Amino acid sequence: MKQRMLCICLMVLMLLGAVTPAGLAVEPENAALEAITFEAIRSTKLNDTDALSLFEEELLEAYVVILDYAVSIGIRLEHLSFELFQEAHELSGHLSVNAFVEEYLDALRLQAVEAFDEIPLDPFWGGPLAYYYDTGLWLPAQATYGRYSLLPNIRKGDIIHEDAGGPFGLLGHSAIVEGKFFCTSRRIFFVRLIESIEIGVVRSILDDRRIDDRIGSVLRVTNATTTQIHSAVQFTVEQLGKPFPVISSARPWHLIGRNAAANSTTWYCSELVWAAYLHQGINIDGNTSGTVWPRNIRDHSSTQTISIHDTFPSGRFTDISGLPIAKRDAIIFLANNGIARGTSETRFSPEQAVTRAQMVEFLYRMAGEPNVAGATPFTDVPATAWFRDAVLWGYSRGIVTGISATQFAPNDPVTREQVATFLYRHAQGYGFSVTVNQNSLSRFSDREQVSSWALTPMRWAFTTPNQILIATDEMCQPRLHATRAEVAYALHALTRR
Repeated sequence: MKQRMLCICLMVLMLLGAVTPAGLAVEPENAALEAITFEAIRSTKLNDTDALSLFEEELLEAYVVILDYAVSIGIRLEHLSFELFQEAHELSGHLSVNAFVEEYLDALRLQAVEAFDEIPLDPFWGGPLAYYYDTGLWLPAQATYGRYSLLPNIRKGDIIHEDAGGPFGLLGHSAIVEGKFFCTSRRIFFVRLIESIEIGVVRSILDDRRIDDRIGSVLRVTNATTTQIHSAVQFTVEQLGKPFPVISSARPWHLIGRNAAANSTTWYCSELVWAAYLHQGINIDGNTSGTVWPRNIRDHSSTQTISIHDTFPSGRFTDISGLPIAKRDAIIFLANNGIARGTSETRFSPEQAVTRAQMVEFLYRMAGEPNVAGATPFTDVPATAWFRDAVLWGYSRGIVTGISATQFAPNDPVTREQVATFLYRHAQGYGFSVTVNQNSLSRFSDREQVSSWALTPMRWAFTTPNQILIATDEMCQPRLHATRAEVAYALHALTRR
């Protein structure tokens, strides 16, 4: 019950739209609000209906009380229609109008005394934006992760639904996950979104605090293929910079959001997400007309809620406790960030060999799984293969090559010198240090076994600090097959370069 009441209070707080806290001596922009009376509104409503029920009259009177009180403490609610007020009451679950009004008045009192920099305001109706909005490609210093299992569970193309968002906080808010990315300056992974807010279609981030502030949840389109997901995200990328729709009497809220055309000039939040998937042949709204509201997407049968409250993956692995601490820490880091997954719910299989396809897939996830186009020359990388996008990405960026002009050998075990080479090329393109100690291999008795094409990457891999590969008995073992634990160690070391 307390949780439900808290959610309703937060929803009502967001209902305020553009607020002006008391004490700032800002007069309401719409002076007509000060003259609103019950009889005036009742007369207007009677023009539309023959009679009002006792319940409607009670709710109408409550609506006027709320508007009058808001004006008295310097809060503007001119965008709050009686219809939306009715919807707020229905969503609250209160049977009593008086109970709803008391809760609403408490929320107004709280909002009136809070400073703008203490409570992030709803982005649709003014006030300073919270740090997690309109971040571009970068990660704000305030972002935090760890309370929720966002990073291991969230995937590109997932939909973020927020109860405490959107116009008036009644209708919710929708955004799409562009991907997970690594911040080289802070050395952490983060979740980046694309969404339409009051300033237009922008990139933002999702972190623990935003989940709390906006009562967020994660949805996944269950019947979408990898190709459809990539294309849906790409659709939203191409809409970046377009404005949020202007609301007016000629175009009220309930008429703003059902245009899926790629050349649409404006985007409402859930309209953008819906259109992205509709262009892939997936309709995530059950209605055939009217605005696509965020809650329509949340409640559709093709979306399911993904848990962000479960145990972090590393806490379930029973086969890593006996590993050296450096390897164990690396596995924990990669698993908890969703880069490396277990071979089962409870096993990581640290001594299992890594294939070339798995190796490039790890790097692809670290890069945020960017969209790819074109084809590779490899006949053993079919278009339907789970690793196809990763290999195409790695090949197009010069990170991976084949064992021949037409063969990638995806199922061959990856060797240690191949790991070093892939990571060195990745580091060159993604902002990691590529400083090379030319003498780093001199101590190894088997250094002559290093292939000529791998000399520089292997020297780089054994450059300290944070060397990429672990030496064994003063041997660099360039052609030994790399294990899952060794690859985890190498990837973790790369993030610290």
